[in-house]
Amino acid sequence: MGAQKGQIRHLFAPRDGAEKVLFVGDVTQLLTAHPDLPTGPEAIYASFDDLGAELIDISNPDVVISPLMGPAFDAIELAEQLDILGFEGRYVVIAPQLPRPDIIQRDIMSAAPGVEIELRITRPN
Repeated sequence: MGAQKGQIRHLFAPRDGAEKVLFVGDVTQLLTAHPDLPTGPEAIYASFDDLGAELIDISNPDVVISPLMGPAFDAIELAEQLDILGFEGRYVVIAPQLPRPDIIQRDIMSAAPGVEIELRITRPN
C-alpha cells in the first residue's frame, strides 16, 4: 500500500498510544521530502553515525524510520545495526516507487531477523 504526501503522519500513527519515534538520516532531506513527519517531543532525529547503544537506550524508541537510502547508509546497514543493538521495535523504511518492493523488504528482513521491518512506498506528487 502506498502513501501520498500528507499521509505520512497517518502511516506512522501509534499503534497503542503515543509512540517514540527515532528518525535516522539527513534531517533536512527527510523533512523536505516528507513535511508531515512528526516533529514534536515524541520525535528524535539522528544521523546514522549517531546510532549506537547510548542513543537507543536514551531515546528508547518504539519505531525507527529512515529512507531506503541515505547519504551515508542504506536500510540494510541500518537494519543490521538495529539488530546488533538489540532493538525490539519496528523499523519503517520509506522508499520511492520500486518495481519489486517485496524483494527489497525480504532482503532487509534477512539482514536483521530480530527486527520487525515495514517497507512503506511513497507515491510521487
